[in-house]
Amino acid sequence: MSRRLSIANSKRNDQKSAQIRGSTSSFSVIPLLLAGQSVSPEARQALRENRLKDAAVILMDEYGLSCVEAGNLLNITVC
Repeated sequence: MSRRLSIANSKRNDQKSAQIRGSTSSFSVIPLLLAGQSVSPEARQALRENRLKDAAVILMDEYGLSCVEAGNLLNITVC
């Protein structure tokens, strides 16, 4: 039950962040990353705690993503 609450809180925080940046998109892959078994526990924890830049760095290291790709995945500016 607490995991669902943390996902819901994370999703709300992400939506607030998107509104602050003026983004009009509402699609997010963050819930998919949180549920994915191939994503490291460190990346999932960073996402749960809304530490999106930390999560982006972890994903770049783990999957060889560029900063642009990681930023697009998490709807943030990393570079």
